[in-house]
Amino acid sequence: MIQIKNPFLESYLMNPLLEFRFNEKSYKRFKKLKRIIKKLKNLTKSFISTTVGLLSFPKQFFIGLVKSEKSFNYLS
Repeated sequence: MIQIKNPFLESYLMNPLLEFRFNEKSYKRFKKLKRIIKKLKNLTKSFISTTVGLLSFPKQFFIGLVKSEKSFNYLS
């Protein structure tokens, strides 16, 4: 899992002098950021799985070629 820390938000929440007013505008901004982070996580996951798939593809491809070559020689 990817964890994104926000030092500004943490310091803002920890500061007792500031009153944390969670109005609708900031809530919408928060939800938007959360959605963007979720999309980035999904993109990263799909990118990693695609890369792994592409790296394992040549191996599978050549194994398939060798197997088909052997069966072709056996038939002829």
